[in-house]
Amino acid sequence: MPSFQGKDVNSFRNYIAKNIDFPAKAASNGIKGTVFVEFVVDKDGSVSDVRVIRPVHPIVDNAVLKVIQNSPKWEPGINNGHYVRVKFTIGIKFDLI
Repeated sequence: MPSFQGKDVNSFRNYIAKNIDFPAKAASNGIKGTVFVEFVVDKDGSVSDVRVIRPVHPIVDNAVLKVIQNSPKWEPGINNGHYVRVKFTIGIKFDLI
């Protein structure tokens, strides 16, 4: 399996939490929920094919897409000694505290 900066997918969640800009319009309108996103870690470790598979609201969905698309490279997955593409699906929860 690919690893994010030498760590697991939870490290990627931390990256997202530190780098996402919660849209002010979403906060002021009380928009919350979990955006589910699918993406591929390519053979070179780059992130591609990012898409929302369960949206919350366009302004929140776009914030999630932007931070994932701008992700640093991962350590690529390896299968039988060859780099492979690996698809991930994760949920990003938005809630006002």
